Amino acid sequence: MSTRTLCVLLLLGLLLPGTAQALNLSADPWAEDDTEMADMDLLTLLYTYGVIDEETYQELIGVYAKRVYNGIRPTGSVLLGFTPWNQMPYDEVVEYPGSPDEQRGFRLNKAQLGVAGSAYFDWLSFKVMTEAASDDDGKFTMGLEEAYMRVAYTPYRLKQSLIVPRFGGRAGAMKIPFSRQSLTSTSKLQLIDRAMVVEEMPIRYDVGATLDMDFNFRLDLVRLSLSGGAFNGQGNKVYAADNNDNLLYAGRVRIDLLNPLRDGEGDLQPAYFPNQLLAKMPEPTGPQISLGASYLQNNDIDRVVKAWGVDAEARWFGVSVLGELIHTTYEPDLAETVSAAQYAEDWETEGWFVQGGYFIKWIDVEAAARYEEYKLDLLSDVMDQRRLANTTFGLTWHAASRHRAKLMANYIMRAELEGMPEIDNDSVTVQAGLTF
Repeated sequence: MSTRTLCVLLLLGLLLPGTAQALNLSADPWAEDDTEMADMDLLTLLYTYGVIDEETYQELIGVYAKRVYNGIRPTGSVLLGFTPWNQMPYDEVVEYPGSPDEQRGFRLNKAQLGVAGSAYFDWLSFKVMTEAASDDDGKFTMGLEEAYMRVAYTPYRLKQSLIVPRFGGRAGAMKIPFSRQSLTSTSKLQLIDRAMVVEEMPIRYDVGATLDMDFNFRLDLVRLSLSGGAFNGQGNKVYAADNNDNLLYAGRVRIDLLNPLRDGEGDLQPAYFPNQLLAKMPEPTGPQISLGASYLQNNDIDRVVKAWGVDAEARWFGVSVLGELIHTTYEPDLAETVSAAQYAEDWETEGWFVQGGYFIKWIDVEAAARYEEYKLDLLSDVMDQRRLANTTFGLTWHAASRHRAKLMANYIMRAELEGMPEIDNDSVTVQAGLTF
């Protein structure tokens, strides 16, 4: 048997999911391909290092692409929360950001169901996702969360260059390119809730279009991502009857150093990534560092909103650290709205958080903590500054890799630091999450 024939047979074995299960190379009962190292990437990797020649590379792409890119797969998640202890009385009404609105008991934090897939062409994909969740009064809300088409294309002649570019974009209903934690899926968070400053963002979802560019330096030493877009400006999953004066513009830049970070938060060391095991590529042995910055401007019907943010994240051998700061200014048009006259001519908010965790590999449990502050400054002598702080401690048991099945428990200590009376509103919440 020739060397070429042996390599081709080996490659076909790597690409067959049944082979991985028969060899029992993954301990994860729900193992699936790592999105950062998919089978098509394995083909490119083997071609790059001379394991297969170009003729074999092109032949296998033609055969395998038809199976991969014509597929449509269901996707979704269910996040069920339970609050066994909450200091706040049931009948107390508190409007402070970050205060626990839910009563003791069960709560459907989120239930998502949708489909995602690709067309015949490898550069064209789509995603449609619906969501149901409980509001603060325990009533269910349902609606469209995301629905967009995505284009991502790398010229073939540049795939082996020193800097590998990828050009693309999205069009439809999606998250705006702003804030690292906002762009992280709820099911992949390190703690049950996002930080106050992210939850209080003026807009997280909207209808529009983006242009995206990635530049990956060989060996993944540096990866630069740029994204910018224009949106309706209505936002927050209200995709109809837009009454905005003008468009919302948002942009983000991110740079990953040494090794690109995977989706989600935390450094989940067991990471049963079948492709990486099959390709004999171990987990990164050095630190992974990522830096980001974002900006948005929304010329809304009665105000101009401007926001900027900076963020950073690092992971190494199960240890993870994440921090973010967001500053937002509001400039009301007093001639357009009556409610704006109740406030100062301008006001601003600012918040920041730092969180970290450690993954205990032998028991698949991650311990995490976060400290955050959120400030609302009305820039007025009558209504002065308000400042809040939360300290959250969490434990998460991962029953499967990549945040797909886990049990979480969070204890939140809340404090009113300035401009409002101290109240007893600490709470304990647990959550079960299932993602597919």
